[in-house]
Amino acid sequence: MAPSPYLVGVGAANADVHGRSRAAVNLRDSNPGTMRVSAGGVTRNVCENLARLGADVKLLSCVGDDVFGSYIRRSCVEAGIDIRYLHEARGAHSSIYLSILNADGDMLVGMSDMRIVQQDLPADYLPSQKQLIQGAKVV
Repeated sequence: MAPSPYLVGVGAANADVHGRSRAAVNLRDSNPGTMRVSAGGVTRNVCENLARLGADVKLLSCVGDDVFGSYIRRSCVEAGIDIRYLHEARGAHSSIYLSILNADGDMLVGMSDMRIVQQDLPADYLPSQKQLIQGAKVV
């Protein structure tokens, strides 16, 4: 019997933190607003959508062993994404994306901290996943 077809996503998995002001933003001051955290990263988001559509999706990415890494892993599992191949970098901070929105929901500024990919992802991580990548129907 032939193995079931699967997809592999290679890329970012973040914790997204969004803040939205309740009124006009006062720069260089504290602003009352609402905050929310969600799992993100373009690749993780695409994987989630495909998994929710019924595809067998495996994610190749990197998270830290921090609270955000736990959150990202949990959200992936809940969405049906296979995270067996996800790299957990011990002692590292997971990737975080922060956006600040005005009261109308327009972004004022965004900032990303994806140092984990450059600093904590082993150089042999993707080469070690060669067989998995080559066996995928879509990467």
